[in-house]
Amino acid sequence: YTWGHTLSLHDALPICVYFDGAKTYVAMGPNGVLGDRDSKNIRGRSFTVEGWIKSYKKSDSVQFIFGSGQDGWDYSAFRFYLEKGRLIARVGNYGFGYALSTDMPTDTLWHHIAFVHDNSTPTGRLFLDGVEKFKMTSLKWENIAASFRSIESFGANMAAGDVPVYDFFKGNLRKFRVSRGVVYSTDFNPSTKYGKTDSTLAFWELNEGSGTTINCSNPDYNGIRIVTGK
Repeated sequence: YTWGHTLSLHDALPICVYFDGAKTYVAMGPNGVLGDRDSKNIRGRSFTVEGWIKSYKKSDSVQFIFGSGQDGWDYSAFRFYLEKGRLIARVGNYGFGYALSTDMPTDTLWHHIAFVHDNSTPTGRLFLDGVEKFKMTSLKWENIAASFRSIESFGANMAAGDVPVYDFFKGNLRKFRVSRGVVYSTDFNPSTKYGKTDSTLAFWELNEGSGTTINCSNPDYNGIRIVTGK
């Protein structure tokens, strides 16, 4: 596996994971930090998902960035993905969740993306580069049944984990974090230096720079292998 190194001398995130849009992905297994079985995490609670992204390809097809999936798209807790030039954050099931979207630049520059679900309102917010792009209130979100498995991944939709991966992402990812609670409620200046806090459920730096594994602040996700396919 070849780690992504950016070309800009002014880039604050020079080492990252590169996804080729054809076969590269990271699968982290079932029922983890986004898993619907774990009531201590995001099920029925406020949460924030954020990270840095470079996107190189505008395509009509879906490009899965980060999230969980089960039996395709119908049963999952949360996912970030690209479709038809739009960045989409979707929570919950079809018919029992909601989706927020905004135009996603494909200028090969780093962009910060953040999604916030405030379960007390309830309100969903989607931020791009610290600017609120979409907000919805009075939302209906019902979690999937506890019997379903949720396969979490970067770079490809894993579905139930026993079918071929698809919806490959092309670009770079860096500093993805899942937090309990509402981290952002208004516009903000994105930092490239954030890390683990008391509210962090999982934080992936994605800057190991060599090898074929990534590490996480949550020990359950340490040493996860980057799959490059054949």
